[in-house]
Amino acid sequence: MAGNPMMIDLDRIPEGQPLAISFADSLPQFHQVLRSIAESKGSKVSGAAELQLESWPGRVDVTGHINVTAETSCVRCLHRFPLKFERKIVHILVRSLERPVGDEEMELQRNDLDRSLIIGTSIDLAEVLREELLLGIPMKALCDVDCKGICAGCGVELNTESCTCEPEIDERWSALADLSSSDN
Repeated sequence: MAGNPMMIDLDRIPEGQPLAISFADSLPQFHQVLRSIAESKGSKVSGAAELQLESWPGRVDVTGHINVTAETSCVRCLHRFPLKFERKIVHILVRSLERPVGDEEMELQRNDLDRSLIIGTSIDLAEVLREELLLGIPMKALCDVDCKGICAGCGVELNTESCTCEPEIDERWSALADLSSSDN
């Protein structure tokens, strides 16, 4: 544990006083967390995290933020671009010296969603940050909110070229087209 700066012994966190910790992507263990969210093996990813750990009876609060820039593909036009996002972190770690027993189903409450269980005497901040990163990544990464994407008919990239496809006419609506032409 002494060799991994992302593993924090609970004894290091003074009760009632925040312990400030920062990580940069130059730290190999943190860079490995960032790589775990990368789209592909060759994708560039960088980031930094600023955290505060605060110990209370029965729990440890992890607060702070993480900034990430990850190379990804636009879901509309497929161009590669650097996706930048920031995530505010509020994570509560509940102390337990024993592992939960059995495979019984438990119903989660709303306030359980930002909580994790501490098993043993240390916290793995890599797991906390990985979870927060996965929650922070946009589901549909867009290079631009106005990205027009690719034409499904001819494959033209609509941000740079105009489509020459003829619009498909649904025969079920042809009666309406006849009505609008008779009004003129």
